[in-house]
Amino acid sequence: MKKTVLFFALIIFSFKLHSQVVNIPDANFKSYLIGEPNINTNSDDEIQVTEAEAYTGYLACNNLGIADLTGIEAFINITELYVNDNNLSTIDLSSNVDLHTLFCSRNMLTTLDVSNNTALISLQCDDNQLTTLDISNNTSLMALYCHINSITTLDVGNNTALQYLSVRENQLTTLDVSNNTSLISLICSVNNLTTLDVSNNTALTLLECGQTGLSTLDVSNNTALVHLDCRSNNLTTLDVSNNLALDRLDCYVNNLTELDVSANTNLTTLWCSNNDLTSLNVANGSNENITYFNATANPDLTCIQVDDAAYASTNWTNIDSTTSFSEDCSTMSITDFSKYDLSIYPNPAKDILYVAHNNQIVQYSIASITGQLMKKGALTSNVHLNKLPDGVYVLSLYTIDGHKIIKKIIKD
Repeated sequence: MKKTVLFFALIIFSFKLHSQVVNIPDANFKSYLIGEPNINTNSDDEIQVTEAEAYTGYLACNNLGIADLTGIEAFINITELYVNDNNLSTIDLSSNVDLHTLFCSRNMLTTLDVSNNTALISLQCDDNQLTTLDISNNTSLMALYCHINSITTLDVGNNTALQYLSVRENQLTTLDVSNNTSLISLICSVNNLTTLDVSNNTALTLLECGQTGLSTLDVSNNTALVHLDCRSNNLTTLDVSNNLALDRLDCYVNNLTELDVSANTNLTTLWCSNNDLTSLNVANGSNENITYFNATANPDLTCIQVDDAAYASTNWTNIDSTTSFSEDCSTMSITDFSKYDLSIYPNPAKDILYVAHNNQIVQYSIASITGQLMKKGALTSNVHLNKLPDGVYVLSLYTIDGHKIIKKIIKD
């Protein structure tokens, strides 16, 4: 008799346990769950524990004004959770061990504990208020987007499966990606990095490391690079001769004095303005593929070597007034004029352009901005411009030691 009573008591207890409803205090979260027929299978006004435990799909409750995710712990078998654009300040996912995807971007999270979520493959927690993020247990992680936070340190040493990493706009001072040899995309712009070693990341196709304070950047091992953005740093040199797949190069606002992209035949975008360039070689045999070109704010850059000067002059207008295009630049900046005691004046000129020199300059030529030869001859001390129409021209001076000095002049 006692055994019978105990048996029925256990049945009743089990029935009560499984008929219990999940505590979901947030009305918006509860409304979402009740409205999902695959979750609320009995179509009542509550979510039973049995319903939550039986559900193996995903929860997609983005932008619903949810401030409290209490109740999520009952959904122990969900594999994906999307709660972007809500008002969450905390999330307890310690019971959701089957999660492989978690998107919780654009909330107000100050902490995020994913130590129990060892199955995670993709984590997006960008645009929150995180100062720390521990992903040491998430060894299956392939994609991490934690940009626009206040994270000061991030250890990705255990995350050898990572392919996509975005830590843009944080407060990182160091970033060690030497173990992340599977990385395809690395975005670490707007941090306080002084060094970045990507020599082991040979699979990289995208690298964005602008506004980090870098003074050196070696991408010689990154032969798969398609997009390199290293803008607004302190770089004085940049060698991209090994990056033959490069499609886009943004290296503006640095301290580069020379840039040679003649080997980069796949380039479609080159933005190298606001540097200290005196030499720029863009003669890669594929200039017609470059749809955006900007080399402005390089005051000492007088000549840009290209495939076709006429084509470049017509299609690439983002250059300084003192810069011109040529198929043959023996690059010499204005600062080198002292070697030949060279002075060119006035500029603009009306009828006569005076060229003072130390007899080391022997010939000159004047071409239109599109490359059409207008006149040439032996150089004495002046060049007559009176027969030329008003406009902008390229003056080329040929020295006795084989150099070519190029300067843009204006006939007024």
